[in-house]
Amino acid sequence: MFALALGHQLFAAEGSSLYGEAVWGTVWGDPIVRPESGLLRKRLGVKRLANVVALSLITAVWTSSGRSEPATHNAELFPGPGASALTLRLELPLRDVLRGRSKARDDEEPVTHGAKLEVGDQQLELTVSRRGKSRQTHCSFPPLWLDFKKKTTAHSPFAGQNKLKLVTHCKNAYEKRGFLAAEMLAYELLNLFTERSFRTRAVQMVYVDSSSDEERTHWGFLIEHKKQLAARLEGSASKLNTVARSDLIADYSALVAVHQYLIGNTDFSFTHGPPDDNCCHNVVPITLSEKEPPNVLPVPYDFDASGLVNPPYAAPVASLSISKVTQRLYRGYCDHNDQALTFVAEIVQQKQRVMQHIQAFDTLPNLPVQRITRFVDKFYKVAESADRTQSRLVAKCR
Repeated sequence: MFALALGHQLFAAEGSSLYGEAVWGTVWGDPIVRPESGLLRKRLGVKRLANVVALSLITAVWTSSGRSEPATHNAELFPGPGASALTLRLELPLRDVLRGRSKARDDEEPVTHGAKLEVGDQQLELTVSRRGKSRQTHCSFPPLWLDFKKKTTAHSPFAGQNKLKLVTHCKNAYEKRGFLAAEMLAYELLNLFTERSFRTRAVQMVYVDSSSDEERTHWGFLIEHKKQLAARLEGSASKLNTVARSDLIADYSALVAVHQYLIGNTDFSFTHGPPDDNCCHNVVPITLSEKEPPNVLPVPYDFDASGLVNPPYAAPVASLSISKVTQRLYRGYCDHNDQALTFVAEIVQQKQRVMQHIQAFDTLPNLPVQRITRFVDKFYKVAESADRTQSRLVAKCR
Protein backbone atom coordinates (compact mmCIF):
# COMPACT_ATOMS: atom_id res chain seq x y z
CA MET A 1 0.00 0.00 0.00
CA PHE A 2 1.32 3.36 -1.03
CA ALA A 3 0.99 6.10 1.59
CA LEU A 4 2.68 9.26 2.79
CA ALA A 5 3.39 10.67 6.24
CA LEU A 6 1.83 13.69 7.86
CA GLY A 7 3.63 14.30 11.13
CA HIS A 8 3.31 10.90 12.72
CA GLN A 9 0.40 9.63 10.66
CA LEU A 10 0.31 7.80 7.37
CA PHE A 11 -2.62 8.24 5.03
CA ALA A 12 -3.41 5.45 2.63
CA ALA A 13 -4.53 6.32 -0.87
CA GLU A 14 -8.11 5.21 -0.21
CA GLY A 15 -8.34 7.45 2.85
CA SER A 16 -7.66 5.01 5.69
CA SER A 17 -4.83 5.76 8.10
CA LEU A 18 -1.86 3.75 9.17
CA TYR A 19 0.59 4.39 11.96
CA GLY A 20 4.10 5.68 11.43
CA GLU A 21 6.75 7.60 13.29
CA ALA A 22 9.90 9.65 12.92
CA VAL A 23 9.33 11.43 9.58
CA TRP A 24 7.67 14.81 9.03
CA GLY A 25 6.46 14.68 5.49
CA THR A 26 3.20 14.99 3.63
CA VAL A 27 0.36 14.59 2.58
CA TRP A 28 -3.06 13.06 2.88
CA GLY A 29 -2.98 10.17 0.41
CA ASP A 30 -1.54 12.05 -2.59
CA PRO A 31 1.44 10.27 -4.18
CA ILE A 32 3.65 13.36 -3.72
CA VAL A 33 3.34 16.94 -2.54
CA ARG A 34 1.98 19.08 -5.30
CA PRO A 35 4.87 21.50 -6.00
CA GLU A 36 2.57 23.63 -8.14
CA SER A 37 0.67 24.69 -4.99
CA GLY A 38 1.42 28.41 -4.79
CA LEU A 39 0.39 28.63 -1.13
CA LEU A 40 2.60 25.73 -0.11
CA ARG A 41 5.54 27.04 -2.15
CA LYS A 42 5.13 30.55 -0.72
CA ARG A 43 5.02 29.34 2.86
CA LEU A 44 7.80 26.77 2.74
CA GLY A 45 10.17 28.16 0.17
CA VAL A 46 11.57 26.17 -2.73
CA LYS A 47 14.41 24.54 -0.80
CA ARG A 48 12.28 23.50 2.13
CA LEU A 49 9.53 22.27 -0.17
CA ALA A 50 12.07 20.06 -1.91
CA ASN A 51 13.03 18.61 1.46
CA VAL A 52 9.39 17.84 2.25
CA VAL A 53 8.93 16.09 -1.09
CA ALA A 54 12.08 14.05 -0.51
CA LEU A 55 10.92 13.03 2.96
CA SER A 56 7.54 12.07 1.53
CA LEU A 57 9.09 9.76 -1.03
CA ILE A 58 11.35 8.19 1.57
CA THR A 59 8.34 7.61 3.80
CA ALA A 60 6.34 6.04 0.97
CA VAL A 61 9.06 3.45 0.47
CA TRP A 62 9.33 2.92 4.24
CA THR A 63 5.56 2.40 4.53
CA SER A 64 5.47 -0.16 1.75
CA SER A 65 7.68 -2.40 3.89
CA GLY A 66 4.55 -3.26 5.88
CA ARG A 67 5.12 -1.48 9.19
CA SER A 68 1.78 -0.62 10.77
CA GLU A 69 0.24 0.29 14.10
CA PRO A 70 0.85 -2.23 16.89
CA ALA A 71 -2.26 -4.36 17.44
CA THR A 72 -4.02 -3.95 20.78
CA HIS A 73 -7.23 -5.20 22.32
CA ASN A 74 -8.36 -1.57 22.18
CA ALA A 75 -9.27 -1.85 18.52
CA GLU A 76 -12.70 -3.46 19.00
CA LEU A 77 -13.97 -0.78 21.36
CA PHE A 78 -12.24 2.15 19.63
CA PRO A 79 -11.97 1.32 15.91
CA GLY A 80 -11.78 4.97 14.86
CA PRO A 81 -13.97 7.79 13.51
CA GLY A 82 -17.36 6.82 12.13
CA ALA A 83 -17.82 3.67 14.24
CA SER A 84 -21.45 2.94 15.08
CA ALA A 85 -22.72 3.70 18.56
CA LEU A 86 -22.92 1.02 21.23
CA THR A 87 -26.13 0.63 23.22
CA LEU A 88 -25.36 0.13 26.92
CA ARG A 89 -27.65 -0.38 29.90
CA LEU A 90 -26.11 0.86 33.14
CA GLU A 91 -27.79 -0.03 36.44
CA LEU A 92 -26.54 2.13 39.29
CA PRO A 93 -27.77 4.13 42.30
CA LEU A 94 -28.44 7.03 39.99
CA ARG A 95 -29.94 9.46 42.47
CA ASP A 96 -26.97 9.01 44.80
CA VAL A 97 -24.54 9.60 41.96
CA LEU A 98 -26.31 12.73 40.70
CA ARG A 99 -26.79 14.24 44.14
CA GLY A 100 -23.34 13.33 45.41
CA ARG A 101 -19.89 14.83 45.12
CA SER A 102 -16.85 13.43 43.39
CA LYS A 103 -15.09 13.27 46.78
CA ALA A 104 -16.25 13.69 50.35
CA ARG A 105 -13.18 15.90 50.88
CA ASP A 106 -10.37 16.97 48.59
CA ASP A 107 -7.89 14.65 50.33
CA GLU A 108 -10.11 11.55 50.07
CA GLU A 109 -10.50 8.93 47.37
CA PRO A 110 -13.39 9.41 44.94
CA VAL A 111 -16.81 8.20 46.10
CA THR A 112 -17.60 5.02 44.15
CA HIS A 113 -20.86 3.15 43.58
CA GLY A 114 -21.38 -0.46 42.57
CA ALA A 115 -23.02 -0.91 39.17
CA LYS A 116 -23.83 -3.38 36.42
CA LEU A 117 -23.41 -2.75 32.71
CA GLU A 118 -25.33 -4.72 30.10
CA VAL A 119 -23.87 -4.86 26.60
CA GLY A 120 -25.72 -7.24 24.32
CA ASP A 121 -26.44 -10.36 26.33
CA GLN A 122 -23.48 -9.83 28.70
CA GLN A 123 -23.52 -8.25 32.14
CA LEU A 124 -20.32 -6.64 33.41
CA GLU A 125 -19.55 -5.70 37.01
CA LEU A 126 -18.01 -2.31 37.69
CA THR A 127 -18.00 0.72 39.92
CA VAL A 128 -18.87 4.25 38.82
CA SER A 129 -17.80 7.61 40.19
CA ARG A 130 -18.27 11.24 39.27
CA ARG A 131 -15.36 12.95 37.54
CA GLY A 132 -14.40 16.25 36.02
CA LYS A 133 -13.86 19.71 37.46
CA SER A 134 -15.79 22.49 35.76
CA ARG A 135 -18.50 20.08 34.62
CA GLN A 136 -19.08 19.03 38.24
CA THR A 137 -20.35 22.55 38.76
CA HIS A 138 -22.15 23.15 35.48
CA CYS A 139 -23.69 19.75 34.73
CA SER A 140 -26.75 18.26 36.43
CA PHE A 141 -25.57 14.92 35.01
CA PRO A 142 -21.76 14.93 35.44
CA PRO A 143 -19.26 12.87 33.47
CA LEU A 144 -18.42 9.49 34.99
CA TRP A 145 -15.59 7.05 35.50
CA LEU A 146 -16.42 3.44 34.61
CA ASP A 147 -14.09 1.14 36.56
CA PHE A 148 -14.44 -2.46 35.36
CA LYS A 149 -13.66 -5.75 37.02
CA LYS A 150 -11.48 -7.21 34.30
CA LYS A 151 -12.55 -10.80 34.88
CA THR A 152 -16.10 -9.92 33.82
CA THR A 153 -15.14 -8.19 30.56
CA ALA A 154 -13.79 -11.16 28.61
CA HIS A 155 -15.43 -11.77 25.21
CA SER A 156 -17.15 -8.36 25.35
CA PRO A 157 -16.28 -5.11 23.57
CA PHE A 158 -14.70 -4.07 26.89
CA ALA A 159 -12.23 -6.97 27.01
CA GLY A 160 -8.94 -5.79 28.49
CA GLN A 161 -10.36 -2.47 29.64
CA ASN A 162 -9.89 -1.32 33.19
CA LYS A 163 -11.07 2.26 33.62
CA LEU A 164 -12.78 4.50 31.07
CA LYS A 165 -14.10 8.04 30.94
CA LEU A 166 -17.74 8.45 29.97
CA VAL A 167 -18.61 11.92 28.66
CA THR A 168 -22.28 12.47 29.42
CA HIS A 169 -24.90 14.83 28.02
CA CYS A 170 -24.45 17.23 30.99
CA LYS A 171 -27.99 18.62 30.78
CA ASN A 172 -31.04 17.62 28.75
CA ALA A 173 -31.14 20.97 26.99
CA TYR A 174 -27.42 20.71 26.14
CA GLU A 175 -27.94 17.31 24.50
CA LYS A 176 -30.58 18.80 22.20
CA ARG A 177 -28.27 21.67 21.26
CA GLY A 178 -25.55 19.29 20.11
CA PHE A 179 -22.73 20.24 22.47
CA LEU A 180 -21.94 16.56 23.09
CA ALA A 181 -21.79 15.80 19.37
CA ALA A 182 -19.59 18.84 18.74
CA GLU A 183 -17.07 17.76 21.37
CA MET A 184 -16.86 14.26 19.91
CA LEU A 185 -16.34 15.84 16.49
CA ALA A 186 -13.37 17.79 17.91
CA TYR A 187 -11.73 14.48 18.83
CA GLU A 188 -12.49 13.02 15.40
CA LEU A 189 -10.98 16.00 13.58
CA LEU A 190 -7.73 15.36 15.43
CA ASN A 191 -8.05 11.65 14.57
CA LEU A 192 -8.14 12.67 10.91
CA PHE A 193 -4.80 14.44 11.29
CA THR A 194 -2.91 11.91 13.44
CA GLU A 195 -3.27 8.47 14.98
CA ARG A 196 -1.46 9.89 18.00
CA SER A 197 -4.70 11.09 19.55
CA PHE A 198 -7.41 9.82 21.87
CA ARG A 199 -10.03 7.66 20.22
CA THR A 200 -13.69 7.86 21.17
CA ARG A 201 -16.80 5.71 20.83
CA ALA A 202 -20.38 6.94 20.82
CA VAL A 203 -22.77 5.23 23.21
CA GLN A 204 -26.50 5.34 23.78
CA MET A 205 -26.82 4.95 27.52
CA VAL A 206 -29.89 3.55 29.26
CA TYR A 207 -29.40 4.58 32.90
CA VAL A 208 -31.44 2.49 35.34
CA ASP A 209 -31.77 3.69 38.93
CA SER A 210 -31.27 0.56 41.04
CA SER A 211 -33.41 1.98 43.85
CA SER A 212 -36.50 2.75 41.75
CA ASP A 213 -36.07 1.05 38.34
CA GLU A 214 -36.51 4.49 36.75
CA GLU A 215 -34.90 4.61 33.30
CA ARG A 216 -33.35 7.52 31.45
CA THR A 217 -31.88 7.28 27.95
CA HIS A 218 -29.18 9.69 26.85
CA TRP A 219 -26.27 9.85 24.46
CA GLY A 220 -22.62 9.95 25.50
CA PHE A 221 -19.20 8.88 24.38
CA LEU A 222 -16.30 6.90 25.82
CA ILE A 223 -12.67 8.04 25.70
CA GLU A 224 -9.74 5.69 25.33
CA HIS A 225 -7.74 5.40 28.57
CA LYS A 226 -4.38 7.16 28.59
CA LYS A 227 -2.53 3.93 29.40
CA GLN A 228 -4.13 2.23 26.41
CA LEU A 229 -3.19 5.22 24.27
CA ALA A 230 0.40 5.06 25.54
CA ALA A 231 0.60 1.33 24.78
CA ARG A 232 -0.73 1.93 21.27
CA LEU A 233 1.92 4.61 20.72
CA GLU A 234 4.68 2.51 22.30
CA GLY A 235 5.24 5.01 25.10
CA SER A 236 4.31 5.69 28.70
CA ALA A 237 1.86 8.03 30.41
CA SER A 238 3.83 8.70 33.58
CA LYS A 239 2.72 11.34 36.06
CA LEU A 240 4.94 14.38 35.67
CA ASN A 241 4.99 17.65 37.59
CA THR A 242 6.04 19.66 34.54
CA VAL A 243 7.31 19.06 31.01
CA ALA A 244 10.24 21.03 29.64
CA ARG A 245 9.39 22.75 26.37
CA SER A 246 12.63 21.37 24.91
CA ASP A 247 11.33 17.81 25.53
CA LEU A 248 8.27 18.31 23.32
CA ILE A 249 8.35 16.75 19.86
CA ALA A 250 8.14 19.86 17.71
CA ASP A 251 6.16 18.62 14.70
CA TYR A 252 3.51 16.92 16.82
CA SER A 253 3.23 19.88 19.23
CA ALA A 254 2.74 22.21 16.26
CA LEU A 255 0.08 19.92 14.80
CA VAL A 256 -1.83 19.93 18.10
CA ALA A 257 -1.50 23.70 18.46
CA VAL A 258 -2.98 24.24 14.99
CA HIS A 259 -5.82 21.77 15.75
CA GLN A 260 -6.56 23.70 18.95
CA TYR A 261 -6.64 26.91 16.91
CA LEU A 262 -8.97 25.28 14.38
CA ILE A 263 -11.48 24.30 17.08
CA GLY A 264 -10.99 27.55 18.98
CA ASN A 265 -9.56 26.06 22.18
CA THR A 266 -7.23 27.85 24.60
CA ASP A 267 -8.02 25.70 27.65
CA PHE A 268 -4.83 23.64 27.69
CA SER A 269 -1.14 23.65 28.59
CA PHE A 270 1.63 21.51 27.13
CA THR A 271 3.99 22.04 30.08
CA HIS A 272 2.07 22.66 33.32
CA GLY A 273 -0.98 21.47 35.19
CA PRO A 274 -3.25 23.22 37.68
CA PRO A 275 -1.66 24.05 41.06
CA ASP A 276 -3.29 21.01 42.67
CA ASP A 277 -2.67 18.51 39.89
CA ASN A 278 -0.04 16.85 37.72
CA CYS A 279 1.03 18.01 34.30
CA CYS A 280 -0.55 18.92 32.06
CA HIS A 281 -3.76 20.90 31.79
CA ASN A 282 -6.11 19.00 29.46
CA VAL A 283 -3.07 17.32 27.92
CA VAL A 284 -1.53 13.90 28.60
CA PRO A 285 2.25 13.87 28.07
CA ILE A 286 3.17 10.57 26.40
CA THR A 287 6.88 9.77 26.61
CA LEU A 288 8.03 7.63 23.71
CA SER A 289 9.92 4.66 25.10
CA GLU A 290 12.72 4.23 22.58
CA LYS A 291 13.54 7.83 21.79
CA GLU A 292 15.86 10.35 23.40
CA PRO A 293 14.55 13.86 24.15
CA PRO A 294 12.72 15.55 22.61
CA ASN A 295 10.43 12.57 23.10
CA VAL A 296 7.18 13.85 24.63
CA LEU A 297 3.88 13.94 22.76
CA PRO A 298 1.38 16.40 24.34
CA VAL A 299 -1.87 14.56 23.53
CA PRO A 300 -4.90 16.80 24.15
CA TYR A 301 -8.36 16.00 25.50
CA ASP A 302 -11.41 17.82 26.95
CA PHE A 303 -12.56 20.19 24.21
CA ASP A 304 -15.83 21.35 25.79
CA ALA A 305 -14.47 24.87 26.39
CA SER A 306 -13.69 25.37 22.70
CA GLY A 307 -15.48 27.61 20.25
CA LEU A 308 -16.39 24.56 18.17
CA VAL A 309 -18.51 23.30 21.10
CA ASN A 310 -19.36 26.66 22.71
CA PRO A 311 -21.54 25.63 25.66
CA PRO A 312 -23.01 28.44 27.80
CA TYR A 313 -20.50 27.91 30.63
CA ALA A 314 -17.37 28.15 28.44
CA ALA A 315 -15.22 31.27 28.80
CA PRO A 316 -11.53 32.01 28.21
CA VAL A 317 -9.31 32.85 31.17
CA ALA A 318 -9.24 36.56 31.94
CA SER A 319 -5.52 36.93 31.18
CA LEU A 320 -6.00 36.13 27.49
CA SER A 321 -6.71 38.77 24.85
CA ILE A 322 -10.09 37.29 23.88
CA SER A 323 -13.45 37.69 25.56
CA LYS A 324 -15.29 34.62 24.27
CA VAL A 325 -14.30 31.12 23.16
CA THR A 326 -15.51 31.66 19.60
CA GLN A 327 -12.63 34.11 19.16
CA ARG A 328 -9.54 32.18 18.11
CA LEU A 329 -6.14 32.71 19.73
CA TYR A 330 -3.09 30.71 18.67
CA ARG A 331 -1.22 29.21 21.64
CA GLY A 332 1.59 27.39 19.85
CA TYR A 333 5.28 27.99 20.51
CA CYS A 334 7.46 30.25 18.38
CA ASP A 335 10.12 27.53 18.27
CA HIS A 336 7.61 25.39 16.35
CA ASN A 337 6.52 27.97 13.76
CA ASP A 338 8.17 26.21 10.81
CA GLN A 339 6.38 22.96 11.65
CA ALA A 340 3.10 24.79 12.21
CA LEU A 341 3.29 26.45 8.78
CA THR A 342 3.95 23.08 7.18
CA PHE A 343 0.87 21.63 8.80
CA VAL A 344 -1.28 24.67 7.95
CA ALA A 345 -0.35 24.27 4.29
CA GLU A 346 -1.26 20.60 4.40
CA ILE A 347 -4.57 21.09 6.19
CA VAL A 348 -5.50 23.64 3.54
CA GLN A 349 -4.99 20.97 0.89
CA GLN A 350 -7.25 18.68 2.93
CA LYS A 351 -10.11 21.18 3.37
CA GLN A 352 -12.61 19.16 1.35
CA ARG A 353 -12.03 16.06 3.44
CA VAL A 354 -12.43 18.00 6.70
CA MET A 355 -15.64 19.66 5.54
CA GLN A 356 -17.04 16.37 4.26
CA HIS A 357 -16.38 14.76 7.61
CA ILE A 358 -18.32 17.50 9.35
CA GLN A 359 -21.22 17.22 6.91
CA ALA A 360 -21.34 13.43 7.21
CA PHE A 361 -21.01 13.23 11.00
CA ASP A 362 -23.98 11.25 12.32
CA THR A 363 -22.44 9.20 15.13
CA LEU A 364 -24.22 11.36 17.71
CA PRO A 365 -27.41 13.33 17.01
CA ASN A 366 -28.06 17.06 16.91
CA LEU A 367 -24.70 18.27 15.63
CA PRO A 368 -25.19 21.94 14.67
CA VAL A 369 -23.69 21.36 11.23
CA GLN A 370 -24.32 24.82 9.79
CA ARG A 371 -22.86 26.66 12.79
CA ILE A 372 -19.79 24.42 12.90
CA THR A 373 -19.26 24.62 9.15
CA ARG A 374 -19.26 28.42 9.37
CA PHE A 375 -16.88 28.31 12.34
CA VAL A 376 -14.39 25.99 10.60
CA ASP A 377 -14.65 27.98 7.38
CA LYS A 378 -13.43 31.03 9.32
CA PHE A 379 -10.33 29.02 10.23
CA TYR A 380 -9.74 28.35 6.55
CA LYS A 381 -10.06 32.03 5.70
CA VAL A 382 -6.99 32.49 7.89
CA ALA A 383 -5.17 29.34 6.79
CA GLU A 384 -5.66 30.00 3.08
CA SER A 385 -4.11 33.46 3.34
CA ALA A 386 -0.35 33.72 3.91
CA ASP A 387 -0.78 37.24 5.34
CA ARG A 388 -3.50 36.21 7.80
CA THR A 389 -1.55 33.10 8.80
CA GLN A 390 1.43 35.32 9.54
CA SER A 391 -0.53 37.86 11.58
CA ARG A 392 -2.91 35.53 13.43
CA LEU A 393 -0.75 32.45 14.01
CA VAL A 394 2.95 33.13 13.58
CA ALA A 395 2.84 36.58 15.18
CA LYS A 396 0.74 35.29 18.10
CA CYS A 397 3.08 32.43 19.06
CA ARG A 398 4.51 32.18 22.56
